[in-house]
Amino acid sequence: MNIQIGAKRWQSIIQEGAAQLGVMVDDSAMRGFETHATEMIKFNRKINLTAITDPYGIAVKHIVDSLAAAPHLPDQVRLLDIGSGAGFPGIPLKLVRPASAVTLIDGSVRKVSFLKHIIRQLNLEGICACHLRAEQMAPSRNTGFNVVVSRALADLERCIQLAYPLVDKEKGIIIALRGHVAETEVTALRQLLKGRDSGHGAVENGFSLKIERFSLPFSGDQRTLVIVRCKG
Repeated sequence: MNIQIGAKRWQSIIQEGAAQLGVMVDDSAMRGFETHATEMIKFNRKINLTAITDPYGIAVKHIVDSLAAAPHLPDQVRLLDIGSGAGFPGIPLKLVRPASAVTLIDGSVRKVSFLKHIIRQLNLEGICACHLRAEQMAPSRNTGFNVVVSRALADLERCIQLAYPLVDKEKGIIIALRGHVAETEVTALRQLLKGRDSGHGAVENGFSLKIERFSLPFSGDQRTLVIVRCKG
């Protein structure tokens, strides 16, 4: 689709797609999406941030896709985005939940430099970007995030294991935004959450698992939210 970032059609795609997912997008968030997308394309000429560079793809497959997690977030939350890359889903979630405290981490120095640039460009408060891998974030008083999200990690079990030490064990939520998730992956994850070692190391009991499958608005691509809630 031949549209430009910031055009009315581009904005309506995001608003309509978000609405289908139960998310309202105000003017402030939309301006943020526009700046984020524009700067990402600019930086992508020098840094390999994303393979999706057309405005339509950015609107649907980056922004709207990221917002699928928003209905599961309260207005105020301490959120960690593991492997944030170009800022997805963390930055769109911050823009629609501005009262949230958001931490973006990534193992790439250049991607973190971009994230810090975007944070400055958007003049956002309550958000930071750190050159860290999840394995390096030892549990402490500064961890215990209410929500830990990730879109980038390939292995579902590994994603949950990396998030587990960093989430609030009383009432925290781990959300993995995925494409197609096979039943074999779900079965292996259930075993992991029951404390049975499936090859990567067991996780303690005290969690509930929910699988939400949906079609991404406009594209129709299959998406899955894997939601692990701490029982306390």
